Amino acid sequence: MSEENVSTSGLIAESIKALKDPKAYFAAMPTSGGFGAPIMKALFYGVIAGVFGFIWSVLGFSALGGLSTMFGGGAGIMVLIGSIIGALIGLFIGGVIILIISAICGGDTNYEANIRVTASLMVISPVSSAFGFLYGISFILGSIIALLINLYGIWMLFHALNGSLKAKPSTAKVVSIVIGVVYIIFFFIGLGTAKLAEKYPTMMENPNSEEMAEMAKSIAGKIGGEEAEKAVAEAMDGQEGFSLETSGGDVIEAPTLTQLVQSLGELDSDEEFCILSKGEDFIQTAYSEKGFIVQYKDATGQYESSELLGQPTVIMIFSTYLNGDDSWKQSAQWEKMQ
Repeated sequence: MSEENVSTSGLIAESIKALKDPKAYFAAMPTSGGFGAPIMKALFYGVIAGVFGFIWSVLGFSALGGLSTMFGGGAGIMVLIGSIIGALIGLFIGGVIILIISAICGGDTNYEANIRVTASLMVISPVSSAFGFLYGISFILGSIIALLINLYGIWMLFHALNGSLKAKPSTAKVVSIVIGVVYIIFFFIGLGTAKLAEKYPTMMENPNSEEMAEMAKSIAGKIGGEEAEKAVAEAMDGQEGFSLETSGGDVIEAPTLTQLVQSLGELDSDEEFCILSKGEDFIQTAYSEKGFIVQYKDATGQYESSELLGQPTVIMIFSTYLNGDDSWKQSAQWEKMQ
């Protein structure tokens, strides 16, 4: 979007295009031209999301429930103002997060380009807010709709990485799938209500179950079509030749991406390390209160990360390794061990 194209009609038309055809939109989206346009876009989305939030809050159709009714318009005004301020803050924080993801995927690390991508992805905010009234009808229904909307946002992120930020497609696919899988897992953990547990008993007890895999593929197919469903299916299938071992003594042959993410997410003082191996080669990580140390071994020797890494970075590294893509080496500095 050019600096001059910030009219309401222009923003609406651009938003519709981004939502209807994110692949074409992000392929053509300019990544330079100043910060004015993305700031205006973020504020525009913040205002719309805030207006919806204000309406649902005043009417009592929001996640605030009784609080919105108790405080009436006061709560609604707080929602409106908070949405606008949050949009502006979220733009710049989100720009940093997208930049990190882009760097992991070998994409553009220019801050302005990532700010512009972030602003365009924020179109999801008013869409999500528009359906916020569903929380007032049923918390579970509202949560499920929010899940679908945010998964579509991740699908848009995938196209933004490829189209606007020129990331490595295979890595961008893995990273996007990892984010989606993690989001789904934590969604069900956070939504572990009795009704959901009764309806999806296997899924609640075991996120790696066939029920979980089928649901993930179904959602991907409905949101992103056959291409997305195929990508998720590949991720949910076990990777032959790999072996996953934890400090608890569990060994998983041909681990799936969800099994890997879950194992890494459970690392703590009780579950201290995780090893992913293929033949003589391996990558392993060990937990500490200050971060994670990562080591890997290949035909050239054994290496160790020069500094402690955060859990999200470790998950991205291991997930890319499982996919057979060596771009994970760019996510950290490595020192050869003696």
